Amino acid sequence: MTETILPHELSNALERANAPKILSLDCFDTLLWRDTHAPSDVFSALPDITPRQRGAGEANARKAQITRRGSSEVSLAQIYDQVMPKADPASHSAAIASELSAEAQACFAFAPAVELMKAAKAQGLTVIIVSDTYLDERELLSLIQQSAGEEVAALIDRVFASSTHGVSKGQGLLARAMKAMKCKPSDILHIGDNRAADHDSARALGIPALHLKQFDETVRQRLRLERTCQQLSGETAEAIRGLQPHRALMARSEPMISDMAQRLGFSVLGPVFHAYEKWLRREAEMLERERGGQIHWLFMLRDGHLPYVVHAEGGAVESAKCVEISRFAAVSASLTSNEAIEEHVALEHGLNPSTLARQVLFTEEEIAPFVVDQKAPNAEELMAEASTKLLAELRSGLAQKADPQAFARICRPAGRTCPPGRQSGRWGHADAG
Repeated sequence: MTETILPHELSNALERANAPKILSLDCFDTLLWRDTHAPSDVFSALPDITPRQRGAGEANARKAQITRRGSSEVSLAQIYDQVMPKADPASHSAAIASELSAEAQACFAFAPAVELMKAAKAQGLTVIIVSDTYLDERELLSLIQQSAGEEVAALIDRVFASSTHGVSKGQGLLARAMKAMKCKPSDILHIGDNRAADHDSARALGIPALHLKQFDETVRQRLRLERTCQQLSGETAEAIRGLQPHRALMARSEPMISDMAQRLGFSVLGPVFHAYEKWLRREAEMLERERGGQIHWLFMLRDGHLPYVVHAEGGAVESAKCVEISRFAAVSASLTSNEAIEEHVALEHGLNPSTLARQVLFTEEEIAPFVVDQKAPNAEELMAEASTKLLAELRSGLAQKADPQAFARICRPAGRTCPPGRQSGRWGHADAG
């Protein structure tokens, strides 16, 4: 039997086993997945407790438990004894309830695992959950009911939690589960995402096991970089952080995509453009509420092509149109004032003078004196001469409408020269055309 199984292969896992009687599943990251990059991201939503305090409380609780009992397995109540050592019973219970609520909000059932459980029940197998967790068995089953639904919880015959038994899977929890179920090692198929805890511990007992490999290293790195970007851009306070609801979709579907371009679209560009499309629709709805009338959607090509494709897939609105405008037209249309023209010419000084003259809407007849033969032996000298003549023409044209002192400020410093616009026959106003 192959030792590793990919997420999309889970639903057919029983075909790899030799007629097991019991399907044993890990809980977190096997049956229940979180919308977050890391489990500790959920702690950001806890009221009056920081993630650092929650993490330190757990570390201290485990340290104390090792000293007292030789095992690091602790309960949620023991963790909060360390997090809130002076709290009254009501506050202690409320804090635990808040964490359980945050977990229920972040967790969801992984569809391939649910499909596997249904297939197992259809074949008459018993389904058990064996989990290394600080939740006790009642809390864990309740979490499954809340986040995965009663139908999924009803597929489970028994739950084994390390906090309840005081031992992890590697320390004997799987052996205790096997004893409680009164079965032989060969009667069980165990599946989980932790290679040491789920695969190696089970195999050491003779239990057939599969290691669920959620992501390859490339995807893991991409998810880490996404999380880093979230942290750099800032995160909402007092809410679950590190949200990556696409993790499960990537885990299930990306391995089945062999074409790298399609994989890029599915895993990177798709989520980005989908989020952008949702934002556009909210903006359009807001504008319609505030101003009334019809909102016209214009997708400027080339850059607007992919956003339009995504928009069309989601059901294009009636007013959505693809439009295109040349770079020349866009530049010319932006020159709506003397100031805009001056800024453009100052920045584009050195551009082919005939091109610059065309951008500021000279006629072809007016452009002719500034055309330079690029193949001429002294083309560079001719170009510089034409640029000087063009700038002088622009300066004299704009001076008819502009403040001479403004020209002195803009055109003279550091040898910089000035810019144009279209007027009736001369310069001063850029016509959008």
